Amino acid sequence: MISKNLNESKKAAIFAGILLAVGIMAYSNSFHSAMVFDDKGFIIDDTAVHMTELSWSGFKKAALEGYPAHRYLPNISFAINYY
Repeated sequence: MISKNLNESKKAAIFAGILLAVGIMAYSNSFHSAMVFDDKGFIIDDTAVHMTELSWSGFKKAALEGYPAHRYLPNISFAINYY
């Protein structure tokens, strides 16, 4: 039983290591690049995502009233970035 749990732990650690390595390789060409702020229209110009406090109503407003309206999670992310 203990060796089975240890074996599962090793598999999970190996999988996490591989996933981390793939992520680093995927983004390695961007580590030395300049930051590009390309979301101005979605964060600065969209007043629906201008959160002044972290609240359920602020998240709801950003998700439902932000542009474009069908992109709930990105709109919440933009609101958090603005905050």
